[in-house]
Amino acid sequence: MKLELEIFRCLCFTKTFRINNIEANSEEFGLQYDEDGENAPDYGCGNMTFHPYEPKQEIMSKYNIDEKDWYNICNRLKELSFGCCDLCS
Repeated sequence: MKLELEIFRCLCFTKTFRINNIEANSEEFGLQYDEDGENAPDYGCGNMTFHPYEPKQEIMSKYNIDEKDWYNICNRLKELSFGCCDLCS
């Protein structure tokens, strides 16, 4: 598997995300959201987290990856979990 993954400077987006030379989207691999929005700073996040999905065959086929690759990708995407942040202010 050829994985190109670079987290954007504001931490919550991927700047570059390609799998086997195919543009990818983190939303295909998991759910990312603020788990503590009520306590977030203005224009920020209280507890941003990425929760990986279980492997999905249609996504694995799309990128020509196996379950081991899926879990490796999800582990890298966990970098999108960073807790509290106010970089958007």
